[in-house]
Amino acid sequence: MKIDRTGEFISLIYDGEPDAFYIRGHISDKDALEILDYYDCLTKIEMKLINKDYVPIYYKADIEGIYHRYGRWSIEPGPDGCIQCLRDYKDKGRGRFPITQITIRDWEKLNESNL
Repeated sequence: MKIDRTGEFISLIYDGEPDAFYIRGHISDKDALEILDYYDCLTKIEMKLINKDYVPIYYKADIEGIYHRYGRWSIEPGPDGCIQCLRDYKDKGRGRFPITQITIRDWEKLNESNL
């Protein structure tokens, strides 16, 4: 029996800042943003050392676009052996499943009063 995983957030480990987030299935823009908001992906806090004190700096994701794509898991060599990576494609293909891709243009700095 096949399990419908549409709307499931795909949690990935990024090398640096994420440039995109992924959700299983082709879902609406509104649903995609609600899911990212639920997982708190659209904001981040970075602690900076200013005048011998750590001060929180808040950022908000500047979304470039939301796209219906297709994903496939692939195995690649990594520093500690093989790692599993998510590859995204524009077209259907063997072993690919529907995903919604939310691309991030940049992270906009916010003031503490904006949160």
